[in-house]
Parts: sequence; C-alpha cells; structure tokens
Amino acid sequence: MPGSGVIDHRALLEATQAEDAEAIATHLRQYESLDLVDANGQTLLMLICALERPGGGMVRQLLNHQADPNIVDHAGVAALGYAIKAGNDDAELVFWLLHWGADVHHADNNGTTALHLACSANHVQTVQVLLKSGACPRRPTSSGITAFDLAHALPLNSSPNVLEALAQYA
Repeated sequence: MPGSGVIDHRALLEATQAEDAEAIATHLRQYESLDLVDANGQTLLMLICALERPGGGMVRQLLNHQADPNIVDHAGVAALGYAIKAGNDDAELVFWLLHWGADVHHADNNGTTALHLACSANHVQTVQVLLKSGACPRRPTSSGITAFDLAHALPLNSSPNVLEALAQYA
C-alpha cells in the first residue's frame, strides 16, 4: 500500500539526474516513506526507473531501503513497466527489480505486462530476463494481443531474436 501522503519528487529527481550524492542523501532523509506517491500516483522508484539513465545505483538503493516495486500508478503501471518504457534495453535494472520482488506477471489497466512492453520495444535482453523469471509469452492484453503478436509486428530485420526467445519459453 502506498504511503499516506502525496509528495513532489522533483527536487530528488533533479539531484539524481545531476548525480549529486549529497543532495540525494539530504532529500531522502525528508521522506517519511519511500512509497509516498505524487499527484499522478507515482512513487520515487517509478520515476527513477523512468529516467533514460537511472542515476547510478539509485534504484538499487531505493530497493535496499524497502521501496515497494509493486505499487501502481493511476494507469496500473508499476516500476517494472516504467523501467521498460524508458526506452533502453536495461536488462540489469529489470533483473534487480525482479530480484527485489517486482511481480513479473503484473498487468496494467489495459492488461499489458512487462513482457508485452519489452517485446514491442524489441528489447531482446529484457525479454530473456522476463521469460527466465516466469513471464508468460501467451498471456493476452485486454484486447487479446500476446507477446508473440507484438514480436511478429516488429520489422522483419529486428524481430528474430525476440521471436526466438519467446519460442524457447512457449
């Protein structure tokens, strides 16, 4: 369950992007809970995961301090979805989120899972990590689309590795 208050994460995000360790430490001390949400229902962990280059070990630091990777925003998206939507094939980040308890089977309000997101973005390494962690390649979204469908929709020259990974776990 998210923390009881609503918070503005901007100052801490700016310090993270600037890789200012002292400012990060100062801002973190002000949090009564790392799971407080902003007006959009987003936790600090979600927003750090959404950065194209997560600030150093900030995600692991938050997870180490018991940030909950399974809190969802108003659209039903958890930190794992934010990490994949960031646009880089950061399989290591996905691995750490899963290691610290992120639900590989979680689907947002549209039935979209992390595997759907990774397949549609052609994130081969992330697809492999998700599949090894138990993601189901045949699970459909609310509109009936599977990870296989998304992989088949990729341009022919980019999808074979995703399709091969899915086929191994089908």
